[in-house]
Amino acid sequence: MTPVELADFLGCQLHVQAEAWAAWQEFTAEGGDIEENEAEYWLDVEFPCPKHN
Repeated sequence: MTPVELADFLGCQLHVQAEAWAAWQEFTAEGGDIEENEAEYWLDVEFPCPKHN
């Protein structure tokens, strides 16, 4: 799977986005260096579903 295909998949599969979000929340709760607003931006803006653009 290419990075573009992965981005399209992540952008279109809401259950996968939910799993990624849950993983990020766990990571930040454990002291990870990614801010919650950065994670939200990444999921919402960097990986939009190409069908909806």
